[in-house]
Amino acid sequence: VSSSRPAALKDTRTPPRASPVAMAAAWHRIKAVPIKLADLVRFAKGDSITRANGRALLHEELGIRFAQQSIRVERLATFPGLRPACSVALQNVSAHLARSLDDLVLVDKKARRDEETHIRTFARIKDRHLPDMAIVARAFRTLCARLDSHANMSQAVDSALDDYFKAGLGINLLIDQTLAVHPRSEGKGTRTGIVDEAINVMDIVTDAAEVARDLCEREHGDAPDVNCKGPPEVHCHHMGNASVAPTVAGVPHLIHMATLEIVKNAVRASAENALDKCNMAPVDIGVAQAKEDVTIIVDDKAGGIPRSKASRLLYGYCRSSAPPPLEEDDCGRAQQRSGLGAAGGAEASPLAGFGVGLPFSRAQMRLFGGDIHVMSVHGVGTRVAIFLPRNALTIPCTIPLSID
Repeated sequence: VSSSRPAALKDTRTPPRASPVAMAAAWHRIKAVPIKLADLVRFAKGDSITRANGRALLHEELGIRFAQQSIRVERLATFPGLRPACSVALQNVSAHLARSLDDLVLVDKKARRDEETHIRTFARIKDRHLPDMAIVARAFRTLCARLDSHANMSQAVDSALDDYFKAGLGINLLIDQTLAVHPRSEGKGTRTGIVDEAINVMDIVTDAAEVARDLCEREHGDAPDVNCKGPPEVHCHHMGNASVAPTVAGVPHLIHMATLEIVKNAVRASAENALDKCNMAPVDIGVAQAKEDVTIIVDDKAGGIPRSKASRLLYGYCRSSAPPPLEEDDCGRAQQRSGLGAAGGAEASPLAGFGVGLPFSRAQMRLFGGDIHVMSVHGVGTRVAIFLPRNALTIPCTIPLSID
């Protein structure tokens, strides 16, 4: 353990008590250790000693990350223009994060290696933070109109929220993986905890298309056809074996959630902008694979977005074409909504309507070397490419490791 780590995490004695907020203020300056998907896989495949060491390290790393996240949310609560109720809701989230740091410090060093203590502690912490992302997203949803007319403020909000959501995703991944891996757990096929070393991309695309059409039919009474194009071999010219189905390593529920968000947007836009509801233009999805990436391409003919508005509409937070799920003046109710854990459902995102869908999906893909690119032609339609790297296991994550 690095000598820069707080003494409370190294000492087996009960540390001097400090308030959770004071501990977060002191700990947030410590830089966290980079995490790779390969590290999560090694933890899942390791023997009992490897897992015990991993659990002890996780106590340390998550303590640092909770401290940093608490300070991030505390700063978010001070953004000008937030409604008072939203600022209070964010301050509560910050206090809960500091409380989780306190919970970790209270666990004796030897007990941190114990599986049952570990599962009990982190299951409680996970439940505590399920609503956090929805609360943060809901608070900033109320700033949409102001951000549209203040470019500098919009950029500051986008940067702060991007760091918050990426850090939150990193925390979720670490907790979900350690809870999914225990001596009684058995990986299925290539699945090791929440990580799959050979995700069938076509399966994800097909399922996302079915769910997106179902959601559109519920909302609009009908939905355009979604054509999942081509057997993979059509686009395998650089792969040597043209019959191999496209697979990548990664976290399946994150890839599914991002793919569903993109397909859902295309399907809904096609339904809403169709001149003839009985003859909607279809949405086309293709999957291509090469040495570096497997790429999902989603094309719609829903009219596109004006170039002058594309950057803000496509990549800015606090923008949404879906209706907000809560009343404008009630940030508190967001606490009743689920967060984004590994068990995220295959239905609509728990953050639907909060205006974070596309940038959040892009943050998910960028965690381990992927990306999302969008090209929209006004008067024609929009193409979205989701890049999934083949070497995702060894790419250092882009989760923020420190905070200024």
